[in-house]
Amino acid sequence: MTTPKMDVDYTIFRHRLTTVLLPAGLAPRQLRRLLLVTALMALLAGCAAWQPVPRESGGETAACLQFYADFDRAVDRAGVADAQAARIAGFPHLRVNRLLASFRDELTAAQRPDWLARLRALAATAEVVELANLPPRPATWQALGVADRHTAAARLADCGDHLLATDRAAEQNLVLLRDRTRVADAYQDYQRVLGLYPLTALAVSVGVGNLHAETRARFARPDHSTSGELIDYVPVTPRPAAIAELPRDALGIPQPTAMQRERLFARHAPVWRIDTATPADRIGRPVWRDGRIEIVTTQPIVYEKLSYTRWRGDVLLQLNYVIWLPARPKTGPLDLLGGHLDGVTWRVTLAPDGQVLMYDAMHNCGCYHMAFPGPRLEPRERGGPWQEPLITPAAAPQPGDDQRVRIRLATGSHYLQQITAVAADVSGVGYVTADYYELRSLATAVSERRRSLFDERGLVPGSERLERWLLWPMGVPEPGAMRQWGTHATAFVGKRHFDEPFLIQRYFSPE
Repeated sequence: MTTPKMDVDYTIFRHRLTTVLLPAGLAPRQLRRLLLVTALMALLAGCAAWQPVPRESGGETAACLQFYADFDRAVDRAGVADAQAARIAGFPHLRVNRLLASFRDELTAAQRPDWLARLRALAATAEVVELANLPPRPATWQALGVADRHTAAARLADCGDHLLATDRAAEQNLVLLRDRTRVADAYQDYQRVLGLYPLTALAVSVGVGNLHAETRARFARPDHSTSGELIDYVPVTPRPAAIAELPRDALGIPQPTAMQRERLFARHAPVWRIDTATPADRIGRPVWRDGRIEIVTTQPIVYEKLSYTRWRGDVLLQLNYVIWLPARPKTGPLDLLGGHLDGVTWRVTLAPDGQVLMYDAMHNCGCYHMAFPGPRLEPRERGGPWQEPLITPAAAPQPGDDQRVRIRLATGSHYLQQITAVAADVSGVGYVTADYYELRSLATAVSERRRSLFDERGLVPGSERLERWLLWPMGVPEPGAMRQWGTHATAFVGKRHFDEPFLIQRYFSPE
């Protein structure tokens, strides 16, 4: 049994824990006992998690493992780790998301190759991002034992493929891999313990209930007052015909071709109607400027991302449309919700026949998650007092072939107000599209230096909100801050994630 390294951040951890606990009435002696128990639990968990993966002790395998160790060390030192997919202990060449983790206990021999290939693809994508964001200094490449970035990229690709091949041939490795392909939830349980969650969650539940009531009332209004100019942001490409059939891999995951992907996103692209009273209400592109993210609004842009969910034995395709806005302007110095940067994600879930099963949306902080079910879905009864319901303020609109969905957002708060079907050729300000992947490595003012929109935790620096000081007992890290795909906790009471694979069946039953 190997002992995990425990000497890095103990002092910082103790200081932070002291800061949080002592105001709650914990004496230093009680604090020391708690720290001892916490450290012991971490040690035991570490022993289980770090059982070594059997590997040959020399040759190319050992050299590749060393290269990955050097690469991960360089990434950690530079602070450029990408949080979109989770690392897997003992398998540095693979990463996992919640969808792929959901298959680990049901894999057949026929499905295993595609599952492994997808784990490798997640890692390879993250490696490209992290490599691009490493400081372009000679010392960086010297530490990796390579000449330059291109050589490092080739070495990562070769080593990733080599290690994957060795795993495919070793049943014991595959058993360990299946056990370790888990994605931790996006909640900090220690915050819930320290924040007396059973009590504080009751108070938060009341606030959540009030918010849901306000949201339902907002969607029930036939008209909304306007504070500024109503601007419609419209797709620049015509709406193409539907695509009924998509190729699938052995896992049943849809695999649209590049052309099919483009057509799907174009067909379901929404119109964004925003009540525009200030510059903070305009859609734009995130850029690094003077060490801070700003939203440049000269050219409206919508970021697109494919995702997947599971429903009644099928894996369904999801189309995500993500917008960014400069801010949610503060209404005063004690405004808990306002701050720098804002954004909204609109998601379209397609049934196997290509028809829309459900729409849902959230702000890019993971806040205000709401669903708009189609006629094939029936909302389930609300769960117990410790489970925050998923609000369904309206049914999904049913646009015809010559129509699009239009999403109306309020000024300032950018709350969703209305979802309707409008003519596909409605006039407005045209927006362009880009792959969400671009946000993981943005150019900076420093020559050849790139930086992700998101930090190592998946949070957007500078987007924090004052609400974090009030809602920390709910266990959500930095509530209100904008965050990266794969890290969106969308409930304060209970636990829920925007990318969880069984989200639909958790809240809906077939009609």
